[in-house]
Amino acid sequence: MPTSNTTSRISIPPTVNVRSAKKSFNPFSRLTSHGNAKDIESDDAVTAQLVALRQRLQPIIDRLVQAFRNPNTYSRLLASQKGDAQALLDVFQLIVTVGPAKNSGRTLILASRELTASSGLYPSQFLLASVELYDERPIAAGTHVDIRRGTLRGRDVCVKTIRVYRTSIYDTILKTIAREAIFWGQLAHPNLLPFYGVCTFGQQTSLVFPWAANGNVAEFLEAHPVANRLLLCADIAGGLAHLHENNLVYGCLKGSKVLIDTSHRAYLGDFGISAADDPEILRWAAQSVAKSNGSSVRWLAPELYDDNGQVGHSEENSSNRRESDIYAWACVCYEIFAERVPFFEESRDPFVIQKVLKGVRPSRPKCSAGLTDEIWTLMNKCWERQPSQRPTSARVLSKLIDMQPIDYRPPGEWTGQMLSPNVSDIPLALNRVDKLIA
Repeated sequence: MPTSNTTSRISIPPTVNVRSAKKSFNPFSRLTSHGNAKDIESDDAVTAQLVALRQRLQPIIDRLVQAFRNPNTYSRLLASQKGDAQALLDVFQLIVTVGPAKNSGRTLILASRELTASSGLYPSQFLLASVELYDERPIAAGTHVDIRRGTLRGRDVCVKTIRVYRTSIYDTILKTIAREAIFWGQLAHPNLLPFYGVCTFGQQTSLVFPWAANGNVAEFLEAHPVANRLLLCADIAGGLAHLHENNLVYGCLKGSKVLIDTSHRAYLGDFGISAADDPEILRWAAQSVAKSNGSSVRWLAPELYDDNGQVGHSEENSSNRRESDIYAWACVCYEIFAERVPFFEESRDPFVIQKVLKGVRPSRPKCSAGLTDEIWTLMNKCWERQPSQRPTSARVLSKLIDMQPIDYRPPGEWTGQMLSPNVSDIPLALNRVDKLIA
């Protein structure tokens, strides 16, 4: 028993068209996430309530924009605590999720991150009270993450917990996770794994995501060797392009972090582990290293190393960049077509690092599934030594679209799945925010 915690050829594939994908979501057909709801609410019922609320949002947005232009007012609002902080977070989240945010959306997300960091609170819609575990024992474990399988109102979910032995730093870690979760929770895209929210079991707070029944891309291709690999590469590029368009970097991309749904579409996942790249977490996480990149050297761009082949020893080369993501994307493509990791000929990571720093790149595999000269040329451009000479994710996406892959796959299993606010609580929050910005 689970354990509870309280067909056509297309010129622009819908799975990788960043701009049209944003417009294709129905923001009202989403999981509800708060209170004691027993099932997914009716789309019509949620839509009617949220549409009515939107009529109240625009005046509040206008006043918030004015308030944020005043440094003193901005600082006062973001210093709010307890009930006031919770009301602000819930209203910020409502505006960004379903309201007419226009150009204020990113400002509100940044304000939410700051307020979460100072108050230790989350938007209410991220707090999940109905997650159940099949087994309290982890089914898998990373360097500093335990993974369990659970259910959320009839849907299988992945529950990821940062493993920490020093309890005095736990609050800091939770704030760090919450700050990043706010970003991830807003990045709705057909090729980004949805973030459902956080749940608590005992003293442990966990991140909750959909369960990927087909596993990662390597596991999927082993079970489905005739899958269209070009489409998988395009899926991953689409997810990266959306992140980069929002001035975000994935960092430490590799095949094991690319998950496949039942529609055979690829998603950038493992945000729970990526979030742990934050030094505040890694300092106190079990078996931590200077950067989580340490076990991923085969996918790391040369600019991430110093002259001694070390990662993370200077500000200049320790930070992942969009160009580094593009380099890693080509390495994942190598995994997809060759069914081997980059530099598979070398059994030891130090030898791989030496090759990368000397300008050596993965060799073209003799046996590969569907790796054309055109794709191989694109991959090599992504491996250029100078980051500025690599194509942008948008350019990579455009190149892949030009190859016109045939996509017979059904719509994505998780497309558009995000958390909807508990509309019954919103009027109270709106009234409270009204008073705060009066």
